[in-house]
Amino acid sequence: MVVECMPTKYRDNSNNIINAGFPLGELYAGVGCMILMPQLREQGQWRSMCLWSSIPALLAFPFAIWLQHESPRFLLVQNRREELTDLIKSWRPEERDLQLDAPKDLDSPTGVRERFMRIFAPDMLATTVCLSYCCLVANFTFYGQSYMSAQAFAEIAKPTDTMSAAAQLTVSASFEFPGALISMLLVAYAPWGFNTSLSGFLSVNAFLAMALITLDLDLQAWYVPATYLIRMSSQGLFLFVYVVVGTAFPTVVRNTGVGFCFAIGRMGSIIAPIVFESTTTEEHHEVFIALTASLALAGALMVQWLPEDMKGKPLGEGSATVATEATPFAKGAAGA
Repeated sequence: MVVECMPTKYRDNSNNIINAGFPLGELYAGVGCMILMPQLREQGQWRSMCLWSSIPALLAFPFAIWLQHESPRFLLVQNRREELTDLIKSWRPEERDLQLDAPKDLDSPTGVRERFMRIFAPDMLATTVCLSYCCLVANFTFYGQSYMSAQAFAEIAKPTDTMSAAAQLTVSASFEFPGALISMLLVAYAPWGFNTSLSGFLSVNAFLAMALITLDLDLQAWYVPATYLIRMSSQGLFLFVYVVVGTAFPTVVRNTGVGFCFAIGRMGSIIAPIVFESTTTEEHHEVFIALTASLALAGALMVQWLPEDMKGKPLGEGSATVATEATPFAKGAAGA
C-alpha cells in the first residue's frame, strides 16, 4: 500500500519507517518475556505470552477499519473512478476539476493465472526468482538467529548473572533499531543502487553468521556481541529487501509479485526453527550456522543477476502517474 500511495521521492523511506515497527514488536515481545518468562524456560506461560502478543493487534484493529483505504493505483487500474476521485479530493480539497488519465495497461490480464504467468515471463523471471530467494534468506536469517539466540541465552544463563535470559534477548532486540536506520540511510543517501546495497547486506550477514560459531567454542564474551551485531544486520536486510521487492514489479502484477516473494520469504521463517532443531544439539550449532551463512552468501552472488535497479525511479511499466501525483505530498514531490 505504501509503495503505491507514495510519490517516488518519499516511497522508499516511508516503507522503511513503517517496517521499523518490526523492532518495536521485538522489544514489546522482549518486555513480555521479561515479565512472564524471565529465564525463557518457564513452563505453562506460553498462553500468557500469546495473550500479551495479541494486545497490539486488538488496539490497532479499529484504526485500520477507520483509516485504511484502497490504493489509488489499484482503484485506477480497476477503473473505479468515482471512488478514486472521492479519495483524492479528501486528500486535496482544492482540486475541483480532477482529470484522471487511464494507465496504458488498463486492459492487461487480471486473472490469477495470467498474473502468475506474467511474473514468470522471460523478462521478469530473474527478478521474481532472485527476490523470492532474497526474501527467503532474509526471513531464514532473521528468525533463525532470533530463535537460536533465545535458546542460547536460556542455555548460558547462570543464577549469578546480573541480567536474565529474557533481558539479554530484549537488549539484543534493541540493536535492530540501528539496523533499520542503516537501511533507511542506504535507501536515501547511498550513491549506489539498491542491488549493490542488497548484495552488501547479504555479505555482512554471511560473515556475522559465521561469527556465531563462538557459541560452540565457549567464547561467550564474543558470542553475545556477535548476536547483537547479527540482529542489527539481519533487521537491516529484512527491511531493505522488502523495499526492493516493492519497487520491482509493474503495477498490474505488483500485488501478485510482491505477494509471491513474501510468501516464499515466510517459508524461511517457518522452516528456520525446524532446521535449527534438526541440526543442532546443546553443544553443536555449526551445521545451522554454516547453512545460514551459505544461504546469505549465495544471495549476495544471485543479486548480480537482477536486471534493473529501481532506486529513485518511478514505479515500473504500467504505473498510473495520477495516483502518485495526487497524494498529499504531490506538490512538494513535483517540485523536487
